[in-house]
Amino acid sequence: PAHAQWAKQFRAARFDEDRMEASDNIVYRNAAAMRTWNVGAAVAEDATALEDVVVTDDWPAGGRRRTIHSDRAEFLDGKWWFQSPRVAYYSESGEEIASPVPELERLTLRTFPGVDEMPRDFLLQNRDWQFNSVADRRRFLDTHPALSKDTRIGYEYDFWAQLLAPFACLVVTLFAIPAGIATGRQSVFKGIISALALFFAFYALVIGCMALAKKAVLPPTVAAALPYLVFTAVGIRMFWKQR
Repeated sequence: PAHAQWAKQFRAARFDEDRMEASDNIVYRNAAAMRTWNVGAAVAEDATALEDVVVTDDWPAGGRRRTIHSDRAEFLDGKWWFQSPRVAYYSESGEEIASPVPELERLTLRTFPGVDEMPRDFLLQNRDWQFNSVADRRRFLDTHPALSKDTRIGYEYDFWAQLLAPFACLVVTLFAIPAGIATGRQSVFKGIISALALFFAFYALVIGCMALAKKAVLPPTVAAALPYLVFTAVGIRMFWKQR
């Protein structure tokens, strides 16, 4: 997935690597934790080192609760470590207040409990959805609870469809082999036509279920799994009839 994204950017830059957009100006919003990251640039390719970082925590009712400014942040031992962080605290009314932990403000290397975003979250933020792996799609959905209903339904269907796609090989084999066996007893032409008809019917059902899922007629999980269940049953029945 990472190389697919790079290839798209390389093509958009007319195959001039110097003109390619860097992984910079990243804005990541963790709606569940009410936290926003503004990152100037991802120094490491895996986003474990960031520069020009501003992390803003919000109050439940809105407004800033805390801001962390740091020239560099690195992800080490499962935590984000901020170099020479400058921290400001705010009341619910928006007024700046004194630090509740003044003894920590002098530290030149500091981590903050609760700041638990993963480097991969920043990579996913700037990557096209189509280039995400199954695991990345699940992670994106779990960390973006504020997606609109239509967007979430479409993304949920894409996740399940991608997860189930390899099983198409099994489904096609289940009805292709009986069709091939039948050609030995009947005409070859009839066997080929029946196999092709089942093949196109399978993908027609896949496309139809996709449309129904994205129109919120069918739940995404049901829409993704239905074609596989139906044609697995058809294939098993065809096998059974060849006994």
